[in-house]
Amino acid sequence: RNVSTYGFGEFTHKVSLLNFAFGMGSFFEDINFMIKEIKRVLASKGVFHVTFYNKDSFVCKLSSIADMGVSAVPMLESEQLVVDGIQIPCKFYSPDKIRDLFATCFKEVSFTTHPTLLPLLKDEIFTSLNVLQYCEALDDKISNDYNGYYISAIYQNE
Repeated sequence: RNVSTYGFGEFTHKVSLLNFAFGMGSFFEDINFMIKEIKRVLASKGVFHVTFYNKDSFVCKLSSIADMGVSAVPMLESEQLVVDGIQIPCKFYSPDKIRDLFATCFKEVSFTTHPTLLPLLKDEIFTSLNVLQYCEALDDKISNDYNGYYISAIYQNE
């Protein structure tokens, strides 16, 4: 049964933690319905972690012209993710859109994007400590500018 279509079902008790990792937020069929469901089942002061594919990431911007070395290739125009040749419906969001959607019901605890450069490069490039340090610094900047491939957000129920 698809939770993004049918919800969480009947709950006799509220839950304190929900986790939608690995870009699962991008697979919600109706994000507004899911926000209502999260609000309904999450206890007061309960938290949830949700991740989305970031349409503003440099991976999405470059994926149509270069092999970025990711196993899930974003197809923004058709709202699909291609994994091992299989096309999966996927909605891509900007960090600003996610913040707008969740700010009406929840308190933001943490918000960042990841991964960025390091996971896309071959290990051989890191034989020099200087190269590794440069890439780590660049990754930090890219994440803080919200250009990482995933949006990772933690919110708390008020």
